[in-house]
Amino acid sequence: MQEEEVAVPKEEMIAAFEAVEEKARPIAEPEVPRPSFWENFMEKNPDIEKFIGENLFNKIGIAVLVIGIGFFLKFAIDKDWINEIGRTFIGFLCGAALIGLAHWMRKSFAAFSSVLVGGGVAVLYFTVAIAFHQYHLIGQTAAFLLEVLVTAFTVFLAVMYDRKELAVIAILGGFGAPFMVATGKGNLLCSFRGC
Repeated sequence: MQEEEVAVPKEEMIAAFEAVEEKARPIAEPEVPRPSFWENFMEKNPDIEKFIGENLFNKIGIAVLVIGIGFFLKFAIDKDWINEIGRTFIGFLCGAALIGLAHWMRKSFAAFSSVLVGGGVAVLYFTVAIAFHQYHLIGQTAAFLLEVLVTAFTVFLAVMYDRKELAVIAILGGFGAPFMVATGKGNLLCSFRGC
C-alpha cells in the first residue's frame, strides 16, 4: 500500500516554522543599567575624605614641591650662589632624595611613596634637560642616554612597586626624552658633528 502525500498549505508551513523558531530563540535577559561615572567613583572610593587626603592632595603636594625646588634653585641661580655644576648636582641630589624617601616609606604609605617617586623622576628628567640645554655640561648623546636610563629606572620601579602611576610616568618620560634633548635641527649628522 502506498502512502498518499498530503498537501499542506504554504501558509501553515510558514506558521509552523515560525512557531519552532520562536521556541528556539533564547530568552532575552533584561538589560542591567550601567552605573554612572559618579556611582562608579563612589563605589571605588566610599570615603571621599580619604580620597582627597591620600590621593588628590598627594599629587598636588608633590607638584608644589617640585615647583618649589625649581623656584629655590632659580633664586639661587639669580643670586649667583651656585654655579652650573653645583646646580646640576643639586637637581640630581633632590631627585635621588625623593626616590630614596619614597623607597623608605613604600610599605607604610604606598600611594604617597609612588607620588614621591614620580616627583623624583620628574626632577631627574628636568635636571638632565637643563644640564644639556642651559648649561651645556653634557652633549646631546649623553643627555639622551641619561634620559633613557631614568626611563628604564622608572620602569623598574613601576614593576617593583606594582604601581600604574609610575608606569604612566615612565611612558611619558620615555616618549618625551627625545623632545627634552632636541636641538631643533633636523639633520642627524649635524647633531653628531655640531653643525
